[in-house]
Amino acid sequence: MSCEQGFTNNQNPILPDSEKPQIVVTTTHLRDMVTKITGDRFRITSLMGPGVDPHIYKPTSRDILALSKADIVIFHGMMLEGRLSEALASGKKMGILTFDATSALPKEQIIFPNEHGGDTKHPDPHVWFDPKIWSSIANEFTKMISNFDPQGEIFYLRNLKLFTDDILLIENWSIDQMKSIPPSQKKLITSHDAFQYFGRSMGLEVVALQGVSTTTEAGLGDRTNLVDLIKKQNIKAIFIESSVNPDAINEVANECGVIVGGELFSDALGSKDHMSTGPNGKSFPANTWAGMMVHNVNTIVKALRGNSL
Repeated sequence: MSCEQGFTNNQNPILPDSEKPQIVVTTTHLRDMVTKITGDRFRITSLMGPGVDPHIYKPTSRDILALSKADIVIFHGMMLEGRLSEALASGKKMGILTFDATSALPKEQIIFPNEHGGDTKHPDPHVWFDPKIWSSIANEFTKMISNFDPQGEIFYLRNLKLFTDDILLIENWSIDQMKSIPPSQKKLITSHDAFQYFGRSMGLEVVALQGVSTTTEAGLGDRTNLVDLIKKQNIKAIFIESSVNPDAINEVANECGVIVGGELFSDALGSKDHMSTGPNGKSFPANTWAGMMVHNVNTIVKALRGNSL
């Protein structure tokens, strides 16, 4: 049974929604993971929806209320949800169980970007693009939720197995797809620097107009350097992102005479109605981690491969 279908709770009587514990998650990536593992044992609320940039997201009064009423709050960490920090800290002070999804990651797995020629102590938060890291985060979450709800532990472990099996399937398929891109074109140029983990996993060099956060705009020097690189290395296509304003990268494309190869999902997943074909000819919805990866891989390969096959 695929993780995309998921399990329903067949071990204990299903509680009415009004009696189920409430989990509040911040991002769409976390919502997908938490939903896949917990099934119907919790009510799950996501503060952010498709296309929402977590770097600049400001909590609404409805968000604050949801956080205050939650039994568990799941957030990404690494300052991805920078403007939610105060609200998340307040919930923790109130005694609400919180789970920082990235806090247990070994330092050697984390990328610390070198932006504008200087070292930074701030980690790159876009770890969901590394399939192995995303699997380990799912494993840590399953431990936490099993401690909270021991009766559901077997159920959660079964769903974790399905979820991580799908991650491995997508990872192997993605790596295989990337082999069709000519070595000279294995350069991924995007709006902001969200794809370093993806590049490390898939064998691509990644260059971005903006840094790892979208809170600051790219300067003239950043743009000039990117234009020079595209022309010098004869890059064929660059990419916009669903959660980032496309104007700047479109201007770069026009200036360089390259095509925009498509829109990638980076800091937010897509719509459930957006389907992409992946391993074994199966269709994956873009509101899932698997669908996000399949869409991105298909889009990147199609644009960078060109007419090489």
